[in-house]
Amino acid sequence: MRLLAAVAVLAAVAARGAVFLWWEQASFDSDQAVTGLMAKHLSEGQAFPLFFYGQNYLLAVQAWLAAPVFLALGPTVQALKLPILILNAVTALLLLRVLRDDVGLRPAAALLASAFFVMAPPGPAGQLMSALGVSVEPFLYVLLIWMLRERPLWQGLVLGVGFLHREFTAYGFLAILAVAALDRSLFTRARAVRVAATVVTAAAVWAVVWAIGPYSSGAGPGTTPLDVAGASNNIQGLAARFCGEPRLIARGFSALLGSYLGLPLGLTPAPLSDFFVNSRLTQGAPWAWPVAGLAGLAGLVRVSWLVSRRGVAASMATTGAAVYLFAVGAVAAAAYNVGRCGDLHVHTVRYMLLFILAPVGLAAAWLRLEPRRAVRGALMLAIGAWAAASVTGHARLADEYLRRTPPAHARALADYLVERRIRLIRTDYWTGYRVAFLSQERVVADTDGVWRVLQYHQWAAERPRSTYYVGRSPCAVGGVEAVPGVYWVCPPPD
Repeated sequence: MRLLAAVAVLAAVAARGAVFLWWEQASFDSDQAVTGLMAKHLSEGQAFPLFFYGQNYLLAVQAWLAAPVFLALGPTVQALKLPILILNAVTALLLLRVLRDDVGLRPAAALLASAFFVMAPPGPAGQLMSALGVSVEPFLYVLLIWMLRERPLWQGLVLGVGFLHREFTAYGFLAILAVAALDRSLFTRARAVRVAATVVTAAAVWAVVWAIGPYSSGAGPGTTPLDVAGASNNIQGLAARFCGEPRLIARGFSALLGSYLGLPLGLTPAPLSDFFVNSRLTQGAPWAWPVAGLAGLAGLVRVSWLVSRRGVAASMATTGAAVYLFAVGAVAAAAYNVGRCGDLHVHTVRYMLLFILAPVGLAAAWLRLEPRRAVRGALMLAIGAWAAASVTGHARLADEYLRRTPPAHARALADYLVERRIRLIRTDYWTGYRVAFLSQERVVADTDGVWRVLQYHQWAAERPRSTYYVGRSPCAVGGVEAVPGVYWVCPPPD
């Protein structure tokens, strides 16, 4: 049964990632293209990216993972996303293992409890296949933080790398402290030593990374971190986003509970395009989140009562992992609201994707503690119904791409420019870097407002009479409608 559960997990992850791996236009923007360019430059020995180009944070883990794949398969969107699909599979298997071995669920129950991540709906699934570092990696880091709780040096290594990659990793460390407080081990000498060792190791990782930072390429080939503006590290970036408006935060929590928490679970109605998925479809239903939210609240009350009856400290021996997962998700949602000052938008839901772990933890704890077989059966049926709806959503998305494939406008533009040997363009950010990557840098773009590769900007500045402008409306003088109704290519200035 364990083997069957593992195979089912791998099949589900492969199924929910298939569209995003096979069709490059399914969910690929310029932020992801920059990661691809970083991997390309690294594989070619042109640059040593340590952080995302143009920033001093967001460790370039995905670029380093993709670079060897590029050497084998070439710099394509599929090669960029293949390591991400593998990370999704590894994370899903680790989650299944935690639910089975640490919570004590049977394989079938563990499989169902993990479904909120394993079979994430199409919108969040697209985010989990994103090559930007705010997708699946934080899930992997927080799971490893739990699994390495008795190995502080390794835990500190994961915390150090994870925090530099994406600061959301810190939610795992906060959650594990909360579990330790609940089981009353937090204030023991042994736990204090482990926590200190973890923090010191993480600090050592940060020190090493900042020591090699001056030798990295901050904004593409031939640059250093001195060419990067903005916050100098993750902590400064976090401080800049801290909200000091209690009224706005309170209003944000009302919006969270009102409907927003349904978005990463595929319950609140929203177009898939709001998740940056190139699709005409929507997900969710008006009644789905109110029903699921009330069921979740009932489950939280029931689990809390069962825990209090058994004793909090005693319950942590069996449900500590489930409480940890729930705490990570809850902290992710709360921190997102505070960081956004209550300004919640579906376009930024990727910053609280870790909330998906909250229903995983709640379901696992409920299934583990619930003494009534009928209640456990009803819960498993409810989760199964949710999973079936998610599977249906993925089937609809696959059908759309097989029968009515959405257009690949950026690919069409890149091919147009390459065929006409147009080397330099100036355009908007969300077009420029996609074209640069899709053309394998046979076309490079100086982007309006925000640039990530300084070299492109310099080339365009040196050759203004060779730089074409690509816009989303007809040119003032001359020009060609390169992609009908979408992109116009305007001639260089005289």
